[in-house]
Amino acid sequence: MANEHDSEAELTTADLQRYIKELSPASTPEERPIELVKNDMRSGKVFFYPASGFDWEPILDPKINSRFSTFIYCDWVMKLQDFEQGNHVAWQMQPVRNEALNFGCDSALEINICELGGIEVEIMDFLTPEEQAFYRRCYDDFANKQPWGRLLEVKIANRKVRLVFLCAEGVKTYLELFSAPHCAPEFLSIKGPGTGFGFNWTDFRRYKEALGRAVDRNPSKPTWLGADQEHDWPWISDDGQEGGMSVFTRPI
Repeated sequence: MANEHDSEAELTTADLQRYIKELSPASTPEERPIELVKNDMRSGKVFFYPASGFDWEPILDPKINSRFSTFIYCDWVMKLQDFEQGNHVAWQMQPVRNEALNFGCDSALEINICELGGIEVEIMDFLTPEEQAFYRRCYDDFANKQPWGRLLEVKIANRKVRLVFLCAEGVKTYLELFSAPHCAPEFLSIKGPGTGFGFNWTDFRRYKEALGRAVDRNPSKPTWLGADQEHDWPWISDDGQEGGMSVFTRPI
């Protein structure tokens, strides 16, 4: 029969094993950050921010990072060297992992990241010929022609979150990540409307323009919309301020 000292020894061993597991890198495929990202995408438990630039205010806001573990940012003008050269110092986050994402069809996200920032518009089959021509003109003038992607696992206030940053166009990325598998991010930020210094080809604030139409044609839609400027999306219930944005809830 186990004595009191044996019980104490077993408890100490179990605690030690659990502590080592928490400190060790993920050892099973299901625990790897990219698998956790894909699981969150399938369930919609994602914060998606097109034309994001390097705006870290949303990911740092406890009201947002306490609800989401996966943040997907994308912007087709951002350069990898700007992302890597000290930006994390300003994030007030502690990077745990920093992994490059592949760009072929066999990429870790199971999408072809190269095409998301490219000049082809076949995936956006709802565009008018005029919109297609303007898209290509903006791509030629502004887009970074060297697509890249990073997956970071970072610690913010003792909580781990995952940041996927894609040098990719926002509407294409929404269609590929969410519309194609018939899901939606729970939170969509149009804080960066893509106009002005965003060097975008469409205005995210206008629901009848490309991003709104991409969202509208998908039966699954975001629950929350974040915006810091006037918009005409039919997300009308103001839920206060988060991440430097007013938050609106989609009517049921």
